[in-house]
Amino acid sequence: MKSLTYVVSIFEKLRQSGWGDELDKNDEFTLLSLTEHASVKKPQDLTDRIWSNIKQPLFDILKEIRRERLKVEHHNRLRKRANVVVGLLKAYTLERPVNDIIPGPADICEMDEFKAVIKDTPDDVEVSQDAFEHAMGRLPQLITEWRSAKDAELVRIMKASTALAPSEPQLTSQPGSDRMQLERATTLFECKQCGTTVSYPRILMHHCTHSYSWHNHDVDDPRSILWEILLDVPWNLGGKVGVKVQGKVIASQIVQSCGLDPDTASSQEMDELDARFECVKCFSDKSGRYIMGWRMAV
Repeated sequence: MKSLTYVVSIFEKLRQSGWGDELDKNDEFTLLSLTEHASVKKPQDLTDRIWSNIKQPLFDILKEIRRERLKVEHHNRLRKRANVVVGLLKAYTLERPVNDIIPGPADICEMDEFKAVIKDTPDDVEVSQDAFEHAMGRLPQLITEWRSAKDAELVRIMKASTALAPSEPQLTSQPGSDRMQLERATTLFECKQCGTTVSYPRILMHHCTHSYSWHNHDVDDPRSILWEILLDVPWNLGGKVGVKVQGKVIASQIVQSCGLDPDTASSQEMDELDARFECVKCFSDKSGRYIMGWRMAV
């Protein structure tokens, strides 16, 4: 009985010290680290001297409980708001042509118009789809700006690759020329994560380039909490995209075999030719000849 009275007295002292709100916001299980503390379990009367000796360790425990509670609340709040963006993005994607290049949710949430709603809306305000009305109205333009930035990043990756290969002609960057360089049939990229050869613009949508993994968790980067919720990261985070140098050699041979100039022929021109190629080594009496389009041949 004395033990129960002692615990009640401690809780009264904690409330008098300003910790009542924290005690009320947490359940019995969460408060175990407090109620099971050695200084709380002693069957004795709570004197002023005892309280003076034990109060700081108890305050420290409640500070940690509060820190964890706020962390969970922040995580749940981000999850709700991120889910709203994901829902809007899915609906937007369904309205667009199937071959549209649309950023992943992590890139969308990094755009200022979306970030402002997610991060700056007061904690006690429920965020609905209406809160993103302005951001969604600007989304087509925001995607265009994102695409331009990623195109420029791909060109930088290509330039870095040619700088490491003296035999390769150095790329120049002039207005209108970057997209032409990217759209050449001989321009091929490589996913460093899965090893797949990917052409432009498919590299902008390649799953590995924006998929989340535990390597992306960074306690010093608050954005990583949102990435973990979305299971998505900004495009090419960590430098997953490289140039497929050997692929360019093969692509050049294929383009030449179609009577086009590898230095200028675009992927669209090759698509329009719709040429067919045969893998002679793949022939078998059972399966017959292996015929493929130029992209598969590359």
